[in-house]
Amino acid sequence: MLFGTVRANGQVVWPLIILFISMYPVRLGIALGGYQWLGADALWLSFPVGMVTTMLMATALYLHGGWRRSGIAPSPIDELECREQAEATREPGGALNPAA
Repeated sequence: MLFGTVRANGQVVWPLIILFISMYPVRLGIALGGYQWLGADALWLSFPVGMVTTMLMATALYLHGGWRRSGIAPSPIDELECREQAEATREPGGALNPAA
């Protein structure tokens, strides 16, 4: 949910970097590094550790990232220009009116 909010505002690189970090260094590091100590349980432990790491980094990005300042909304269009654009995209014979 946090990544969806950040990505919907146009910031897509940081969520990708966070997912990469939680997948390769964290999850694979726990699985491969803990194999000698925990055996096959290290693989199963790596999943919740990776998810908790993702959640912590996503929360930090959501709360402290600069994604709120980089709005993607276009500048407001005045009403006359909006009407002109709407009229310019009509059918050549006028607007279709199937109910009339």
